[in-house]
Amino acid sequence: MTKSLLRSIGTTERTPMGQRMRFFVSSAAISHIKSKWTIAILVISYALIFVPRLFMTLSMATPFDASFYATYFSESDLFILLLVAVVGSGVIANDMKNGSLVLLFTTSFGRMRYVTGRIATVFLLTGLLTLLPPLMLLIVALLASAPSLSAFMDGGWVIGGVIGFSLMVTGFYVLVVSALSSAFADRRYAGAALFFIVLVSDIVRSILSSITSSNYVHLVSVFDNITMVASYFFRSPPPFPVEQGYSALVLLGAMAASAYVLYTTLIKREVVT
Repeated sequence: MTKSLLRSIGTTERTPMGQRMRFFVSSAAISHIKSKWTIAILVISYALIFVPRLFMTLSMATPFDASFYATYFSESDLFILLLVAVVGSGVIANDMKNGSLVLLFTTSFGRMRYVTGRIATVFLLTGLLTLLPPLMLLIVALLASAPSLSAFMDGGWVIGGVIGFSLMVTGFYVLVVSALSSAFADRRYAGAALFFIVLVSDIVRSILSSITSSNYVHLVSVFDNITMVASYFFRSPPPFPVEQGYSALVLLGAMAASAYVLYTTLIKREVVT
């Protein structure tokens, strides 16, 4: 384990740091992508959601139908959650468990590069569901319909909406699962905590909805907040009578809290293995 880890980051001081970072991220990503669970999630998701929509793009009247891409994300919610849990729950916890952190932190690679590299690994893998498929659908739709310049100018904002929302939802899940992985130092507990936060928040919202008529109960649900933010990026009517900005603040707040957890557990505090 020690030798392979050192090779992945490059122990020679003459090796450029950028190259060492690429080794660090790519080796971890390749290791995760070979997992049978990762492969199963990707294959099922692409077969059930992406491929049917790919054929739909060939007959679309316009490639700039925002609801088409918004629906892709809503249908992929559970698969995205599963993928994040599989690839992210052990991204830091495994290093804590096998004692790799001390080795990494005592080399010139450093703590900040380690945290950045681990986050980048989960981000790249999560993007296989959140970023790559909608962009491929958009490209195929553009090639199939060949929109005029005026149509492109009028609907081109959809491209920004797809990319913007993809980055937002990916960043949210990646930071949260990375923070849980570092806080629990056990991939099983980190994965369970992620499901608890996301799924139980939806249950709590349902319970509160039956008790109170306040519309703000939707801010408790992770899925509802993501749906609200999606309506902003895709310029659709809000699905719930709540300001979209509040949902964005909830997600951004969770991301900030996750970043703080990563800072306190890995950057500021002395790691004992």
